[in-house]
Amino acid sequence: MSAAKKKRSNRPSSHRREPRHVAPVLDPNWQNPYSPSTAERESNRTAIRTMSWRRVRSLFVASVALLVLTVAVSVLGVWVKVLAGWWWPIGGLLAVGTTSALYHAQCRHVENSLGSVANRFLAAFTLSGDATAH
Repeated sequence: MSAAKKKRSNRPSSHRREPRHVAPVLDPNWQNPYSPSTAERESNRTAIRTMSWRRVRSLFVASVALLVLTVAVSVLGVWVKVLAGWWWPIGGLLAVGTTSALYHAQCRHVENSLGSVANRFLAAFTLSGDATAH
């Protein structure tokens, strides 16, 4: 008889009326323990600068090449009077300066727009469930 009782006790009872799923209860005082470290923040900032640099790198290399060319033309102007002119390197310097300003402007634009992008991203999600779940 004890063997029959063991078999019967292992079966789920049809008399139990407990719910199969219990809804989670959230702690209203819970706070996210994650906060980025200084190293992580600096890593993210470096990533932004690296991506901006990749966008303007070829333009920057071209402007530096133009600067070298204008300096060479200016130096050749000592011997070839048609190429003479102290103003040649100014064009190269302007190209390098413009490219550098473009790079820094892109970095500032991305860094300043992160807040608005995050807000637009959060606004794209709709809340679901009841007020207690929120």
